[in-house]
Amino acid sequence: MANRGRALRLLGERAGGKLGEETLILAGVALQDALVFFKRKEMSADWEMTWHNLGLVHFRLGEIQFAEGSLEDALTRFSTALDIVSDLASRYPGSAEWQREKSVRYLKIGEVQLALGLLEKAETMFRESFVLEEALAHKEGMVIACGNLGQIHLTRGELDQAEAMFKQCLALDEADGRREGMAKTFANLGIVYRARGELDQAEAMYERSLALQESFGSKEDIAANCIILGVLYRTRGKLDKAEAMFEKSLSLNKSLGRREGMASAFGNLGNIYQTRGNIEQAEALYDDSLKLSESIGSEVGMAAACANLGNICIIRGELAKAEVFHKQSLALNETIGSKVGISVNYMNLGTIFQKLGKLDQAEAMYRKSLALSEELENKENMAIAFENIGNISEAQGALEVAETMYRKSLDLNESLGWKERMAYSYGNLGNVYRSRGQLDQAEAMYEECLALFQALGAQQKVAQVKADLAQLRKP
Repeated sequence: MANRGRALRLLGERAGGKLGEETLILAGVALQDALVFFKRKEMSADWEMTWHNLGLVHFRLGEIQFAEGSLEDALTRFSTALDIVSDLASRYPGSAEWQREKSVRYLKIGEVQLALGLLEKAETMFRESFVLEEALAHKEGMVIACGNLGQIHLTRGELDQAEAMFKQCLALDEADGRREGMAKTFANLGIVYRARGELDQAEAMYERSLALQESFGSKEDIAANCIILGVLYRTRGKLDKAEAMFEKSLSLNKSLGRREGMASAFGNLGNIYQTRGNIEQAEALYDDSLKLSESIGSEVGMAAACANLGNICIIRGELAKAEVFHKQSLALNETIGSKVGISVNYMNLGTIFQKLGKLDQAEAMYRKSLALSEELENKENMAIAFENIGNISEAQGALEVAETMYRKSLDLNESLGWKERMAYSYGNLGNVYRSRGQLDQAEAMYEECLALFQALGAQQKVAQVKADLAQLRKP
């Protein structure tokens, strides 16, 4: 009779080892049958081994369901796995093995809860994991728990607490020389500093992360980091360095055959060319990005590419075509629930309405964009929304309101070190002062605007501002 129970357990273990969802479910059934048999026969050692293996089956099923996006199902599986290992740990309180397995289950439950937006519950799980890892003096596990707690604080906008968590991760990884962990933490610290507007520190962190990854990391990770660093360089007006990062990412993604990464690189390169005024090259790159995103069904990539192509149409005055692109992008962003993307779509639709002379509709779009951006604490989009609302106020003759909006935008852009948008703010303030007849102040604003566009190599904008300055004091 004992052989029957062990045969059931062996069947479950073999099925479980294949890691496929169907075979894991079969393994669970066999192990459950074995469990009942051993318990009835009071065979404790066999029962404990089977009980543990059943927990592993639930854990592995949870991993599969988590990867597939079945979050509620994954949460149930991980919770069952935790219950089982907690029972075993209570029987052997001195066993480091069971405590370590408990910690891993806490982490997985926390990761699912974080994905579900259950931040308080996720935080509790990560703290439980950290306590166990600390008691076991398992530094790598402590780092994982700290890193997840840092992500919780980052999501909430609690930047000081996030920084503290990430610095704790860094200290632990540096002590043991774990370069992979250090690279990840440098990148996380870069996110914190960028959110604060401390761009020098953010840039330094991203560069250290990339340097470490290049010494050991996978091409995929290096390509992703190149995009992150390139976007920061572009924001700071370092277009040549940004272009080099995007080209490097494109080359790596091509060598890996990663179409999603290639699409991202094409889109970011298009932004560089658009800033420089090379609209034809920008459009070609955005087209490449859209085609690649469509080929893999990436709604995120398609939304971004449609928005970029819509902006090209706005620049050319092809407003009907621009509206089609931006509405396509909006529909995609609504499908995937991207509030940042929706905010940008509202902004661009507002620009179309403004150019059509529909100022009330334009302002409504800009204010919807601003409300979403404020909810998300997205300073970049808030700055653009303030600028756009200022444009509407200026067009309506409300110059004091316009000046206030432009100043708000300028303050945010300066805090971000965003030279391109700073140039637009200075130019718009120049327009306000010119309308009031305050020509000295207007000239000072245009000169600031000109210097920034010259630093960016935006030749079309440079020519435009020079023309404004030449006309400023003419009767």
